[in-house]
Amino acid sequence: MVSTSQGVSGFISRITAVAGLTLFLCASAFAFGTVSLLGQNTEHEKITRLALECKTPEQINCFEPKTLDSLAGKKGTFGAVGAPDPGPTLFRFFAHCSGGDFLAAPDYPRSKEKAEEALTLCRTWMILNLNRAIKVSADMLNTEGQIKKSQLPTPLLPCGYAEGVDKRAKCQVLKHLGAMLHAAQDFYAHSNWVDIADKSKPLGRFNPPGLENRGVAPWLNLRVTDPPFPEGLISGCGGIDAVTDGEGGCTGRKGRLRVDHATLNKDNGDVVPGKSIGKTPRGALNNNFRFAVDAAIADTSDKWQTMIELLITNYGQDTAKTMICALVSDKPLEDCQ
Repeated sequence: MVSTSQGVSGFISRITAVAGLTLFLCASAFAFGTVSLLGQNTEHEKITRLALECKTPEQINCFEPKTLDSLAGKKGTFGAVGAPDPGPTLFRFFAHCSGGDFLAAPDYPRSKEKAEEALTLCRTWMILNLNRAIKVSADMLNTEGQIKKSQLPTPLLPCGYAEGVDKRAKCQVLKHLGAMLHAAQDFYAHSNWVDIADKSKPLGRFNPPGLENRGVAPWLNLRVTDPPFPEGLISGCGGIDAVTDGEGGCTGRKGRLRVDHATLNKDNGDVVPGKSIGKTPRGALNNNFRFAVDAAIADTSDKWQTMIELLITNYGQDTAKTMICALVSDKPLEDCQ
């Protein structure tokens, strides 16, 4: 399993403390899109498919069509990757790498340490779901290492990703994998990791600095324990946590505005590898949406590879091979025994 310096039980209690609160906010404001409405264009689904679909018959460890539909979502369904949006984590910053706002200005109403803590919770959330996926993978097999039919979805009863409803092991693994991938993809849409700020304007609340990186963030490499936090990394204020954290919401104390989600996000646009076009102000600026999408595709592939490596480490080559096959195959009982 992947280790983290933050206690899991304490983290769970923190993230569920206000799960019952309701906030009337637009879903499209908090993630790459999971549906084709409200300005969204199924960005999560497209990114996941581009990263994990089988592109050639010889490719291994890629997801076959029906299982990929379940993981990525398709018309009429959110899938495992989209499930964090309609669920209780929709407006929680840790599930979407939001809430990490800070500016190096003397009057900024939030500390650098608070911003780093918020983004670190998002990384912890990824680790938590990765560890849960690794653990539940064992429940797909019996004591002889054979796949249990009862732990698989069926054409008549596909996986359901509502909280705590579908107990079948493969569905549970895909659910946790989806939650991890959703957060990782949102990291690039919501943070300034790839961003180029508007160089014609002064940096500030409405033009926060960008780090101008390309590709996967080393800080999100879950093989590494407690990597150094990237200097200057931020994301936008928003969600229930901004209302309940005692810091005055996104208007800040005494009306001092914080960098908000609407300013920094690159959530919506047309997803085409290397040619993506953004539709939010920050996403349309300087090809920021394209850079975010390309990094999210690469990181989605890397997160799945990390899970493969951990399955092998925890269960051994042969058992892990059966587990991986059961996860990606549309017909595990035929293909993987």
